[in-house]
Amino acid sequence: MRKALIILGVLTDSDVEWMCNVGKRVTFDKGDSLISEGRALGSIYLLIDGLLEVFLQRNGKRSFLSKLHAGEFLGEISLLDDRPPTASVSALDKSTLLSITKEDLRVKLKSDLGFQARFYRAIGTFLAIRLRSTNLLLAGGVGHKEEESDEDVDEINLEILEQSAIAGKRFEYLQSRIMKS
Repeated sequence: MRKALIILGVLTDSDVEWMCNVGKRVTFDKGDSLISEGRALGSIYLLIDGLLEVFLQRNGKRSFLSKLHAGEFLGEISLLDDRPPTASVSALDKSTLLSITKEDLRVKLKSDLGFQARFYRAIGTFLAIRLRSTNLLLAGGVGHKEEESDEDVDEINLEILEQSAIAGKRFEYLQSRIMKS
């Protein structure tokens, strides 16, 4: 849910309304594959309800990476660098997602500069937070500066925290709209 709170906190109500109007509800049953590593992705997704698994498939071995819960966005990195995903995603439970085609998103980004600025800021902010957390994990829990604690490195900017309540309401709105469609 953290990714949705960051992204929906930066976007506006009208941006969320656009997502509801343009996006399509898609449902995956337990075991269904949503994303396959190395295969082009035509959409970005927002997990509305359910549980997904992210994994790597190498040399016949499946390596678990993480579980995704409601509120997670998928495919944003492939949207940014226009490369296929580096991991696979499948449904652990019946899952409902909002699917927005890359083409629809690209048209919106080109035609609405305000949306473009908010969208890229939201993605950039989330990726920066994730990179800091990954760096901390790879460093064995030691921050770049010795006086920096684990909590400091993983701390969310106060401005983003202030938007969390609004973002939560926006996600609830998205959920209700998509689940009814």
